[in-house]
Amino acid sequence: MAPLRTTNLKLWDETRGTHIFLVGNTLYKLDASALARVSDFLENLLDPKAAWHGGHSSNRDGSESRPVVIADKIAEPEFEIFASRPYGLNIPKDTLKKDVLVKLLQLSDYFVSPSTREYAIDQIQGKCFSFEPSELIGLSYQYHTRVFFRGAFERLVKTPFHSLSDEEVKIIGFENLFIIAKVKESVQEHHRIMATEPAQIRHHRDCANNARCEEDWYAIWWNGIGRLLLDGRNVLPWDEVVSRFEKLSFGEVGEGCRRETINQLKLGEGYRHGDTLMRKVGDELAMKIKELDGSL
Repeated sequence: MAPLRTTNLKLWDETRGTHIFLVGNTLYKLDASALARVSDFLENLLDPKAAWHGGHSSNRDGSESRPVVIADKIAEPEFEIFASRPYGLNIPKDTLKKDVLVKLLQLSDYFVSPSTREYAIDQIQGKCFSFEPSELIGLSYQYHTRVFFRGAFERLVKTPFHSLSDEEVKIIGFENLFIIAKVKESVQEHHRIMATEPAQIRHHRDCANNARCEEDWYAIWWNGIGRLLLDGRNVLPWDEVVSRFEKLSFGEVGEGCRRETINQLKLGEGYRHGDTLMRKVGDELAMKIKELDGSL
């Protein structure tokens, strides 16, 4: 017995709908011209004069008895997102799940739909922390996009190698892993230097006791900056390190001294060497990915 078919009422357009589509066990009645505007594949498929139909049977005219059957590799959730956008329909956030977004990116390739590709990439980037960095690296290469790469690279620099599975190592690639290892070593060395070499305190005119001020500053530096920089379980960017450092108790460090010295920490580019190196190398590797042009 054939599976019972259901109708998607949200995407059943009685007014403008020209073709009925079957995806999985769900029927949709849609305006072919609206879909053709966002998909070169469907424009060709739904053109009766076209010689190529992508392997689809030409006797599927889009009527209720002979709906256009969409390939098995495409399921209802991603097709509904794809079809909703030309109609300007609201797409509920709870439908934009991680696995569905990846399949939507796959659909954009299959349907030759640049606008869907751009939408899927934007949504994945917005949820990038739901993905493992190795997954984002894999998507970058598979779908020829640089958007995810740098952020994933920076996260991998901060990730202990022993936590990576064999499959993740395979996806990332040994060449990338070697570069990540070198950047990781450079960042860690810079952090050790900063942790053990406190910035020179800048005494303000309101400083009551320079000696006590310096003594407390050095102690607070080690217990604050030093601890934050050397915490291998939670590697923080420099701006976040300074932000957390500011919230500590500074003992007998003069308020003006504290304020002026921390302002210098915020402005000093040398302190950001690790962050800058990760961005620079991540961008250089991303540039090696040959992106698809707007026409796919």
